[in-house]
Amino acid sequence: MWISLKSPKLAVAVYNWKGDVRSGLPLEIGETVQILEENGAWYRGFSSKNRSAWGIFPLCVVSIRPCIVKGTGATAIAELKDDPLVREIACVLREWARLWKKLYVERETYRFSAVAKVMRELLSGRRALLAGTLTQDQTRALKLKLVAKLDWGNRSKTVQLYKLYVNNELSDLQQQYFEVCNLIFIKYLGAKRIAISIL
Repeated sequence: MWISLKSPKLAVAVYNWKGDVRSGLPLEIGETVQILEENGAWYRGFSSKNRSAWGIFPLCVVSIRPCIVKGTGATAIAELKDDPLVREIACVLREWARLWKKLYVERETYRFSAVAKVMRELLSGRRALLAGTLTQDQTRALKLKLVAKLDWGNRSKTVQLYKLYVNNELSDLQQQYFEVCNLIFIKYLGAKRIAISIL
């Protein structure tokens, strides 16, 4: 019997799941899912990609994440508390995976290797940020490194990920990316100024 949750939970898919059961909700790694009901080892909810498509999925394919709940009842919406850079990296990795496969099929070994190396670095950096075990200085340095890797992908001809403007407007995700970049850059400049003034 399905039991409604008092407040919705938010989870991130940690495995791909085809949804090959009756009323199953297919999930890809990194996809965000809002959970509204549970029944033993199963959850019922919808993907953030398509809020109208409800389905069930096993609890072993998702990881519950801390979230902020806005609204109440059927209109309640949960949002991740994660760092925007962590979410941005997940989206970038998902997009680059498609390109990476295409490079493999086209046998472009140099570009394939370059993208693979950067993807591994982004993945390990994202994992370190999610673990939350770094000091503030280490976190700041890691974020600068990760933003530089994202910037490399945007600048280089190897990875054409973003259309910067869609109808002359930035998308929400792009806006968050640029806000994070600006914040990190401002903090980096501030740290350099402090270091220079101390010398």
